[in-house]
Amino acid sequence: YAPIQVFHVQSLVSHSKTASNFQIVGVFSNSLQFNITSQQCNQHSLRDIQFTQAMIYAIQALINNNPKLLPDINLGWTIIDSCSSRILAVSELASVLLPNKQQRPISRMCNRNYVNANDSRYLYVYNSTVTKSDQLPIIGIIGDKSDLITSALASFTSSLRYSQIGFISFSSILNDRQLFPYFYRTSAPTSIQTQSFFNIFKHFKWNLMPIVIAGNAEIINIVPLIANFQQIFHVCFDPVIKLYDNYTITDLTKIILQWKNQDQPQIVSLFGRETIIYYLLKQAEIYDLTGITFIGGYNWLSSPRIFTIRSDIIGGAIGIALNSSSLENFSNYLNQLDFCNNNDNPWFVKAWRQILLQAGLDAEIILRNCKIDNKLKQQYFSEFYNVDVVSAVIIDSILAYSYTLQDDLGCNNSTCLHKSDNFNRENFNKVLSKINFAGVTSSNITFASDGNIELSFDIINLQEDTTTSQRKVKPVRIGYWSKVNGLIINRDKIIWNRNRNWFDVPSSSCSQDCSPGYYQYEDATIATNLRSCCWKCRRCPTNQISNTTNAHQCIQCSKFAAPNINGSSCVDFPIVHAKFDGSLSIIVIIVASFHFICLTCIWIIMIIKRNTPVVKGSNFILIGVLLFFIGMCIPTAILYLLPISIAMCQARIFAGTITDVGIYLTILSKTNQVSIIFKNAMIRKKKLTCLTKTINQVILIFIILVVVCCVLMCLTILLPIEIHLQPTIHQQIQLICYVPYNYNSINSALWLGIIGLSSLILAFRARQLPENYNESRYIFLSTLFITIITFSSLPATIILTGIIADSINALMILLFGMSPLLCLFIPKIYVIYYQPELNTKQEAMASITKFTFNNINPSNQGHTRSAMNSTSTQATVYQDRSSSTYQVHTHHDD
Repeated sequence: YAPIQVFHVQSLVSHSKTASNFQIVGVFSNSLQFNITSQQCNQHSLRDIQFTQAMIYAIQALINNNPKLLPDINLGWTIIDSCSSRILAVSELASVLLPNKQQRPISRMCNRNYVNANDSRYLYVYNSTVTKSDQLPIIGIIGDKSDLITSALASFTSSLRYSQIGFISFSSILNDRQLFPYFYRTSAPTSIQTQSFFNIFKHFKWNLMPIVIAGNAEIINIVPLIANFQQIFHVCFDPVIKLYDNYTITDLTKIILQWKNQDQPQIVSLFGRETIIYYLLKQAEIYDLTGITFIGGYNWLSSPRIFTIRSDIIGGAIGIALNSSSLENFSNYLNQLDFCNNNDNPWFVKAWRQILLQAGLDAEIILRNCKIDNKLKQQYFSEFYNVDVVSAVIIDSILAYSYTLQDDLGCNNSTCLHKSDNFNRENFNKVLSKINFAGVTSSNITFASDGNIELSFDIINLQEDTTTSQRKVKPVRIGYWSKVNGLIINRDKIIWNRNRNWFDVPSSSCSQDCSPGYYQYEDATIATNLRSCCWKCRRCPTNQISNTTNAHQCIQCSKFAAPNINGSSCVDFPIVHAKFDGSLSIIVIIVASFHFICLTCIWIIMIIKRNTPVVKGSNFILIGVLLFFIGMCIPTAILYLLPISIAMCQARIFAGTITDVGIYLTILSKTNQVSIIFKNAMIRKKKLTCLTKTINQVILIFIILVVVCCVLMCLTILLPIEIHLQPTIHQQIQLICYVPYNYNSINSALWLGIIGLSSLILAFRARQLPENYNESRYIFLSTLFITIITFSSLPATIILTGIIADSINALMILLFGMSPLLCLFIPKIYVIYYQPELNTKQEAMASITKFTFNNINPSNQGHTRSAMNSTSTQATVYQDRSSSTYQVHTHHDD
């Protein structure tokens, strides 16, 4: 760093000090100017004098007069007038903290970095005459309202391990605990205030406006924050106007005239120092700039002198303010002050004297009178008597020190255990960092790890005040803001500039909001710095939606959903099931009805004609079993029309498998038993002859079905059936029974292939048997049809899905049952009713005899005896089949 130049200054009046056990040092800008040449402070600030009075009030009324807080301890103060000069503030504070070591702080500060380096190379050290014995323990420092002064003081006090609390501080660098481990603040940090402002912008949909940042430190700290929040909240500031501490009235006038003569904005954001903003608004009043709604923070929006500006200029302003509901006692305290009872604040009398002299009044006579006329208060000193909410923050700072000291000294309600002689600043700072107390602005104040506290704010609206001539506007609470709950505003309490109703919200936006269903499109013609708040709206592409206002991109709907009409949400496709009034369902129902009618009629006829040769010759019991399985085709087909579930899918698989395999097994049994008569049977060995008995074949049918079902059940357990969703071209969802690897079809195909092939072979071998005796050729034909239907339906089952596949499966199952029903039983019914002469025992015997002799090979004449024996055997079989026991006997030729 550049060498630091040291100046020794004799200040005239800069201190106010009281006797006590402990001291708190307050630094306030009670004077607005400091002349280095004359070394004089002038032009008093009534607002800062009120801040000074707030410190005195807190110590006297809230601490020393409270017997439960610091009992037997008298807390005092040393107040320094910085005269709005960082140089003087540091020198005066040095004279207090190091009265006998004037040069020591200089060396300590050489290695410190400052927020603003405009005059950081110049430090002033006060030549104090206070001896060491006069020093009282100083527990901490508060101040100043300027970030430049506060930052310089924080660097100095941290180097000496003195705790310091800032009451109006925005600098983010002060959060660095490595550089400023002893600095705290009871004011809201800039980041929190900025976030609350942007929440207000978002609430009213303001995304483009001018902004004025007033003050060197404020410019340094606020500009980076604004850039960050712009990206988050999509708010742009154009133009960004910076007013430095060395501003001129010409600079202010230029801004006002630009707003007035060019495109006048409806919304203007004002950030920074109250003094600069106040004079900017005074220029707006001079040039009659009306119709603008100003947005601001509590540091200027709650300032009493802001309330003296005309309502058509400042009315309608919205911003944040600290909760000042508990400052009534302080207001009463200010009003009872006079020239005789307020000697603790020398700037109070000095400011009165200066103002009275400037007004041409006899200041000495008025001052000797002690009492102050209320008219004089309102006319000349209203800024002091109108309570500024910043005073609440100062009171909280004093309370923070007092509660910390109470814990550090081990005080209870009646006494303190430790002595002040052993006061340790480092230990005190540790206690301060963890203190929790009830303050004025909050009932629960605790310092965070960065030295800040989290505050909630009132949201206020400046409205016209007609109750007094001194104040033109008054703050009206319209809501609140907190980091946890966000922004809450009661809109119907708002009165906008020019007394417009709450619903007539001023507009300040570059682009209209993109409603849900649209997204923000950044046009290349828009300036880069404005693209976060200026855009064009485009409709979301096909099958995409946006469900928020000002969405940056659209969201793809799932394959089972589609955008609604507005494109604001994805609507799930409706789930459709097979309806009984659908075209395919009607076809299935018609076929099922025909199937049922035919089955019922045939079964009734078979029961009535069960003693006739045609029925008895085909084995009435196996006919009943076959018709039962054929009848199962109807409920199985109906299952494919019912709503899908896991249980329904399992029922379909098991019912279909049982029906198909049962029909094949019964046909195989019938064919084999017919062929036995003519020795074309599959079973010839004598030891297996028992399997040809009817009851045994029926048992065998059901055993095989149990085996088939067990295999299918094992597959179902190992590979569970799932319900899958399938979208349709009509934006609907069909439920599908998903069988892994189609094991149900493979299982059925294997069984039907084995049984069906056996039936085909056996039926083919028996095709020449007498047709009036049995249905041999028709068995072959029905078996052929069933096999064709079975294997032709497999590709459709695998390829097609949904309702169409279910309907096809239902039809295939019905056709599967219709083939044997028609092929096997229609010829019998024809013989029963149209050729009854063939349905006699004698005709049946004659046909068997004729068939046997006609099939003797001439080259095998020697076997005539054998054939005749065979004929005898066949006749015996027929007679046995005609009996009630139906026993088959076979004799094998040698």
